[in-house]
Amino acid sequence: MPPAMNGEQIYNNFRDAAGTQASPQSTRAVVAGC
Repeated sequence: MPPAMNGEQIYNNFRDAAGTQASPQSTRAVVAGC
């Protein structure tokens, strides 16, 4: 796993995942930073 992300990075990753219409499972993985 990458280093822990701050809130802004987590939000940006979540937003980007949602923008690509990722599945809920993929979105959770992105938010978790896995």
